[in-house]
Amino acid sequence: MSRYQRCTVILILYGCIPLLAVFLSNATWRNIITSLLLCALSALACRVIKRRCNRDMRHGQVAVLMTAFAVIAVVLYLFSGVIFGFSRVVLLASLVFVDVIPFAAIIISCEILRSVLISQNSRGITVWSYVLSVFADVFILSRSAIDTDFALHSLIAVIFPAVFANLLYHYVSSKYGALPNILYRIILTAYPYFVPLHPQMPEALLAVARMILPIFVLSFIYKLYQKRRREAPKKRSRLRTMISAATLVMSLAFIMLVSGVGRYKLLVIGSESMSGVMDKGDAVVYEKYTDQTIREGQIILFERDGIIIVHRVLKIETLNGKNRYYTKGDANDAADVGYVTDERIVGISAITLKYIGYPAVWARDLQF
Repeated sequence: MSRYQRCTVILILYGCIPLLAVFLSNATWRNIITSLLLCALSALACRVIKRRCNRDMRHGQVAVLMTAFAVIAVVLYLFSGVIFGFSRVVLLASLVFVDVIPFAAIIISCEILRSVLISQNSRGITVWSYVLSVFADVFILSRSAIDTDFALHSLIAVIFPAVFANLLYHYVSSKYGALPNILYRIILTAYPYFVPLHPQMPEALLAVARMILPIFVLSFIYKLYQKRRREAPKKRSRLRTMISAATLVMSLAFIMLVSGVGRYKLLVIGSESMSGVMDKGDAVVYEKYTDQTIREGQIILFERDGIIIVHRVLKIETLNGKNRYYTKGDANDAADVGYVTDERIVGISAITLKYIGYPAVWARDLQF
């Protein structure tokens, strides 16, 4: 079997482990089993794939630098509690064995795998190892964040930081080896299990911070240790700056939208009751309800039994000064049972975005 074929087998196995983690419902066993499988896979990769040593001689300095960045990031995050407030958590010694040690083993194994695969100097292997590393971050290390609320905003708040963070990890691993990434990631992952107070920073702001941090660290390390390239022509430089700024603005706006910061919010359609107008996998941008006037024929979002439903208003009645909204899904044969009051209304549909919610629907279907 050739070296490329061995790498392909390792990549396939690497992609299967996050999928297995999705199907393991018990969090304790999921962490332990996943860590054992990744440890075995990293050991196998080191055995069957010859690692090409291409580390920069300053890998020790970069390890210290990234450790310092991780510590500073944790301190700044904890300091944000002065502004946003704190929530107290109970620290359990058992979590060290259930979460901290398995997570540390997962991080070490993933970084060893990344280092071995990148060292092969194959563009295809490098790209696929990056994609699978993002996949592993989302469905293994960040799975607890998704379990709490399997909505699109939770998934996006995990995917975007994972995409940016793995750009940093890939660059550092290709230049300086696995150790700097291991130290950096373990500090950022393990500190919540040893600090009894957690800042109540808004989810959107935390997601943005997780995107900015790795880009800042990557830029700092690159400028500190790499030789500056020849300056590009001014027109090309300006174009790149404009594209980068536009991409950043669009990313931040999208995260704010799905996180509900501001007047509008986004929700994924998870059923087929509105097929034809809003199909499963579409996303609806809705205006938050603040006593606006609702008319018959409008599509509203309301809460019932802990679930947000998106249906059309058929009829409105006013009794004793209170409105009663009778609703129906366009694809349903019968109207909804009962009626909806103003207190239950979440928002009013504004725009439907086709297909963009499929990742969240797919992830939810995998869970169940």
